[in-house]
Order: sequence, then C-alpha cells, then structure tokens
Amino acid sequence: VGGADGGAPPLDGPWFGHVRCQFAKIWKPKTDNPDVKELEVTSDWTCSSPYWGSATTHDGADAFPVQPTDEGLPMDLLRRRDEIHWYHELLFWEDELDDNGVCRASLRVRVMPNFWFVLLLCELRVDNVLIREVATRFFCAFDSTTVLREWTWREAATEDLRKRGVMLSESPHISQSSVGTTLLQETDVRRQLRHKLVLEGGGCGAQAADRAASLA
Repeated sequence: VGGADGGAPPLDGPWFGHVRCQFAKIWKPKTDNPDVKELEVTSDWTCSSPYWGSATTHDGADAFPVQPTDEGLPMDLLRRRDEIHWYHELLFWEDELDDNGVCRASLRVRVMPNFWFVLLLCELRVDNVLIREVATRFFCAFDSTTVLREWTWREAATEDLRKRGVMLSESPHISQSSVGTTLLQETDVRRQLRHKLVLEGGGCGAQAADRAASLA
C-alpha cells in the first residue's frame, strides 16, 4: 500500500520476531537424522501487521510531509465526554489461528466538535504464549495544520502476565469477543514512534473529517 513513509515503521530484522504456538515442542520431530530439517520461517502465521496507515493527497499524488515529534496525544481532551458528531467501527479481519488464539485488525473513527480521532488496531493472542497489540492513533484538531500519529507496539508473554497475578483462564478480558490486550501495561511497550503529518493548504478544518478514514 502506498502513502506516507511506506505505510509501515522502519525496523531491522523480522517485525516482531518468530512466534511458536504452545504445541510447537510437541510437534518438533524427535530425531537426530540430519536429513530431517525444520522449514525456514518465511511468513508470519499470526497475521501480525506493523501497518500504521497511508496518507495521500486528494489527487493521489505525493504523501504528506512527515516530521518526527515528541508530542504526545492530548489524553485529557480525548477522554472528555463531549458530543460525538460521527462514529464508525470497521473490522478488517479476524482469525482464530487454527484454535491457537486470535488475531484481529480493526479501525475506529470518531469526529468530535473540535477534532477527529482514528484508532487502527492489530491485536493478537497466541494461547499460553503471548498477547500483542500494535496500535496506531491519529489525532487532528480542526484548527491545526498537522495530524499527530502515534504508533505503539505492546507485548507480554503469558508467563509474565501470570507473574503479575493475572489468572488468564478466569480473566473476563479474554474471551471470544476480547483478545485480552487490555491486560497490557505501559511497561509492556516494546517500541513507540510519533510523527506529525503536515497538511497542505492550511489548517485541518472541518472538511478534514472526510479524510480520516483514508488514513488507515
């Protein structure tokens, strides 16, 4: 997918490392025969994606200029219970990983009186192995000339969660409808990147709400 800085953050090596399901050791061939070899891993069976959205101009030409920033999201403003002018949620895909967990990609968009906000989520649970969340958040105030993008990768092994006292088998956060990413904490952040996407032709304006969905 084209767009701003290639649609994915730069990272050396495999995006998130190779993940094995809880039965991998049982399935491994028990033999010393040198002719029996493990297949080289060339794809991610968990469907995890580092995708952080693509932004293009109205004519589909050049992407918006992108600038690194240390500015965080205005959480106080996002938590305010102001009137929601428009809200939409979209499920891109969901897979149960052959009964080894669940992976889900979704998008949420809301337009408020003074800003719009987009949340792009890739959530993963590999049963008895790990829980992962890759979240991209876009924020734009209508009087701003930039869109703030925050990309965050959080991940915790289930063994580490148990050490915190989380009873995974009894947790209400883990079910068919809940991947369990709400169990992750700030200490589980593996990487976080923030950028400003510079808008062309002045401020964000109310018409920028029409662009929100095109950013993901």
